[in-house]
Amino acid sequence: MSDPHDGESGSHDSAGLSRRRALGAGGSLLALALAGCSGTGGGDTGTAAEASKPETDAATATETPEPTTTEAATEAAALEPLAVPEDSNCAVCNMKPAKFPDYNAQLQYESAEPKFFCSNGCMASFAADPGHFEEAYADASIAAAFVHDHDTTDWIDGLAASYALEMNSDRVDDPMRINPLAFDTEADATAYVEQYDDLTADDVVGFDAFDRDLAEQYRASFFE
Repeated sequence: MSDPHDGESGSHDSAGLSRRRALGAGGSLLALALAGCSGTGGGDTGTAAEASKPETDAATATETPEPTTTEAATEAAALEPLAVPEDSNCAVCNMKPAKFPDYNAQLQYESAEPKFFCSNGCMASFAADPGHFEEAYADASIAAAFVHDHDTTDWIDGLAASYALEMNSDRVDDPMRINPLAFDTEADATAYVEQYDDLTADDVVGFDAFDRDLAEQYRASFFE
């Protein structure tokens, strides 16, 4: 006589087997996933590791190298006034710039030796027409200029300075009798010219104003 629970038992066995197979398959998948994460199984794990690797090589290849300490120091030094050699001669009048520590001036060049001057008038004359004084400097590019502030006598940036076009030799005891007077600010240069009736605000100029015509007003005899 058949057991009324046989069919039910068969169903239970079939369901249990299905659940075991499903759990077994799930465990296998979990094992494979863990193996992939640990890099111990499967041929695709290398690709995954490479994909997660920081892309530093390309960035490093395109970065601009930082200048060395020596290079940085050299660049900074080029923006500072140089010590005036005791034996140097003014590139215009041939006097000794070192003898005039409150008035001498200098021009530094990108690809040429610096030039030293006894005064601003000689510097301005050389800058206006360098080829007239030394042919090799005809096309030389000025990298920096340094002059002395008329009030403080400190070195200042000659390219950024303001100049009072002083033409009266009785007012200033400077080399070569007359020179454009350098000031650190336009306000200081303006304050200077306002002291005299023969000078106006138009007599305050920048470095770029020194062309051949203006330079000849200060050093005419050296352009003959």
